[in-house]
Parts: sequence; structure tokens; C-alpha cells
Amino acid sequence: MIKISITLATIFIAVSYGQLSSFADWSLTYTGEGIRLLDGGTGDSELHYLDNIDLQIEIRTDALWSGGTAMIYLLSNTGADPSTFVGDAQVSSNIEAFDSQRLYEFWYNQVLADGRIEILAGLHDLNSEFYTNDCAGLFNNSSFGIGADVASNAPVSVFNLAAPGLRIKYTPTDNISILGAIYDGDPGDPAENDNGLSLDWDKDQGTLSIIESQFNRNYNNNNSELTDTYRFGFWYHSADFVGVNEVVPETHNGNLGVYTSIDKSISETLKTFFAGGIAKENCSPVPYYFGTGINLIGFLESRTDDVLGFALNAANISEYDAWEIVLEASMQVQLLNHFSLKPDLQYIINPGGNPDNDNSMVFSLRAEIGF
Repeated sequence: MIKISITLATIFIAVSYGQLSSFADWSLTYTGEGIRLLDGGTGDSELHYLDNIDLQIEIRTDALWSGGTAMIYLLSNTGADPSTFVGDAQVSSNIEAFDSQRLYEFWYNQVLADGRIEILAGLHDLNSEFYTNDCAGLFNNSSFGIGADVASNAPVSVFNLAAPGLRIKYTPTDNISILGAIYDGDPGDPAENDNGLSLDWDKDQGTLSIIESQFNRNYNNNNSELTDTYRFGFWYHSADFVGVNEVVPETHNGNLGVYTSIDKSISETLKTFFAGGIAKENCSPVPYYFGTGINLIGFLESRTDDVLGFALNAANISEYDAWEIVLEASMQVQLLNHFSLKPDLQYIINPGGNPDNDNSMVFSLRAEIGF
């Protein structure tokens, strides 16, 4: 199936490029990762491989009416599931997913009021706009994508299965944005919805509502134009949740939480980030989470596009009343315009949050080819 996906995508782009470029933007990215457990976990020290293919086509509707954009996002995932031999709760590889070739996102966005208002409807990845950190994109651990205080506590429209939703964005000034969205409360089972086309919005599954405010601070530091971004959000899931760590588990109506994420520029070449959140204790497997890290861009004078980073995250696991802590070092090396390599090392303390588990060490080498 993966070969078929690559072939179809290549043919489609080759045939359509001349026509697409006039009214659409597209990208095709292949990410392959070799990953090996060096210590701890299940003791499985074999080299495993997994990969991810993204084909995104963003169509501008200006020829018909102004301010409109449609997105078609096709996604393919195959290969190993590192969490099965690492034993971690937060998932060490952010491309680990159920094997499938699917329609991932399919939405339409309309800009109104001179760009101050945007309305989007369709299959949409919540994490493409909410609870993000720009600097954290360097790191492979899944919690640096979206915090475990959200992803582990409720069904959420995130990689690799998006749900139908409606998002409204209001930008009253150039530096302030307010986003609100509502999603189907259960994107479904990836094993049963392996093509992304099986949509079933059941009222018993509830809805996920989220609102986030974003503030950008632009300033000059040593003749460098820098930007800091501050985000504050609140989410609420209306379904019923079974209580955690209760002698007699009760059913609780709804789960909710608050979070924040910050991207801070120290200089043009030194960037930091922080993220953290809390959720309702009585029905959240991970009621507390935080993550932080630092990126050094162009750490060698002759390698201005390379990035070296160090990060730490911690998720409180209710089942054990203990913290799973991840220390990660990552380096992205840009070898060619369209090709990069990223060696990555993670040390995981209390995998799964269980203090009785041996700490795990995982090394991976990720290659990315993008057009």
C-alpha cells in the first residue's frame, strides 16, 4: 500500500503541477525513521523502522470568490510502533500511528472583514492551530506536539485521525488573535476508519470545545527583529468519563482543562519554549503536564540552517501518582535543499509513569525529503 500511495502521489503531482501552480500550493514530504531501544523498556534492542507520507494541496478560490482556501491533506503511515517496546506513555516518536492510507484533513476556510475574521469547516487537525509551540517542532516526542494533559485525557482531533469541526478566528489587531472551535467528540478508531472517510457524529460521544487567545510581541534586540508568542487556552469535552483512581469508579459528566504555551526568542539564533496544562483530576489519566526546551540555530558558523536542541517534559500519571519524565536531545542537519537528517536521543524516566519500570533510552535517526 505504501508503494501505491507514493506512486499515485508522484503521478498526480507530475501531471497536475503546471495547472496546480496557478491556483494552488502543494507539498509532498516523506519522513522515515529508524529507531532502536538502547536500554530499559522490554529489552528489544532490534532496529525498527516507521515512516510517514504527507501530501498537502491548498487551493485558492480567488478566481471564483476572494478570501477562500480549501485544503486536501492525504496521509500514509506504516511501520513499527515504538511505544510497544519502549513502554512510554507519551510516545517517543510523533509519527507512530496505526498503519493506514487516509484522507486526513479536508476543510474550507473563508476570510472575512478585511482579514479580521476567518471561518473554517471540515476535517481539521486541532493541533495545527491550537496548543502549539513553534520551537518544539524540532523534537520527536509526541507531547512536544500537543501536551499530554489534552491528548491523553479525551478523544481529540489530532494526528493521525482528524474529526469534523468548525473553527472561528478573530484577529482584532495585528498582534492578537482569538480562536474558538468545536469538534466531533470522538474521531473514531483508526483501525476501523483506516481511510478517514467513515464519519459518525454520535451525540452520545459529545463534543470537544476549545478556545485560545494568542499574543505576539515584536521587538528589536541588538538590531535583530524578534517575536515572542504567548498562548492561553481552555478546553471542554462534554461526554461521560469514567473516574480514575476511585475505589468504586463513578461516571463523570464532562472533562476540562486549561493550558498555556510560550515561544520566546533570546536572539536570532537562540529560541526557547514552554508548555503546560492541568485537567480535571478525577477523570484524567494525565492531570498535569509541562514541557520546556531550547534551540540553537546555526550552532556551527558554516552550518547556518542546522538546529541543535535540548528539551524536557513531564507527565503526571494518575494510575501510579508518579511522573514520566523525558529528556531529549535532537539535531537537524540540512544536507540538501530538500533533504535533512535528524539524530535524536531520548532518556525516559519512569516509562508509563510506573516507578518500578527500568528507565529507557531510545535513539533514532530520521530522514526527511520534502518538495
